[in-house]
Amino acid sequence: ALPICEGGGLLLNVNESGSTSEPGNGTTDATNDVALPSIGALATEAGTFTTLLTAVEAAGLTSLLLDDNAGPFTVFAPNDDAFAAVDSAALDALIADVPTLTTVLQHHIVSGKFNAEAVLGAAEHISLAETTLAVDTDANPVTIDGAGIIATDLEASNGFVHVIDSVIFPPED
Repeated sequence: ALPICEGGGLLLNVNESGSTSEPGNGTTDATNDVALPSIGALATEAGTFTTLLTAVEAAGLTSLLLDDNAGPFTVFAPNDDAFAAVDSAALDALIADVPTLTTVLQHHIVSGKFNAEAVLGAAEHISLAETTLAVDTDANPVTIDGAGIIATDLEASNGFVHVIDSVIFPPED
């Protein structure tokens, strides 16, 4: 299991005395010289993103999230509970419709490596689907495009993952 710190972020830098330090901007943990996992590897290791990973594979986006040299990206990742709230027939149809699935998944990804402070510091972000993701800091929990952000700052070699409590869909044309 991945260690989670008080704010819901991944605890990456624990030195021998048990104290923590802030993660660096590179792809290694300077305290222990441990390479950070890619976004895809981090999601796999967490064990709570199986439906998301299935969708990513169906859309042919796996290499994008596994490649340490791709990006960087910020992913707003719906966990398995978020996908469970979607009607199963609708979810099956979505996974079968690769172009639409790709757009929906790209709606969850922003180009750039943005920690929680940076995400919340902007009123909106533009996704890889070229759609707008609005941030609502007055909501509890804070939301991105209406989905609650329930864990933040899971740092990967190629970006950040922030866990959301629902699947977000781009606006229909």
